[in-house]
Amino acid sequence: MGKEWIKEEITFWKELFSFFSKVLILIVSGVIVDIKSNNKASGTDFLGFLVAVLFLIALLFILAKWRKNIRLLKKEG
Repeated sequence: MGKEWIKEEITFWKELFSFFSKVLILIVSGVIVDIKSNNKASGTDFLGFLVAVLFLIALLFILAKWRKNIRLLKKEG
């Protein structure tokens, strides 16, 4: 693995992390607004919560891959 490839991987995971975090914020905001407008949680709100949890798990996976590539870049020196 060359340095350029690792740098491209780091950029890819960084952009993916940014995208997923923005989508997660939109999903959570939508669920909160929906609950506040109805004063109760519905099935759609529960589904939104599950999707938000899945996005959070994906963010943790992306962060782990990102850190792995940063460590590889440091080893390549």
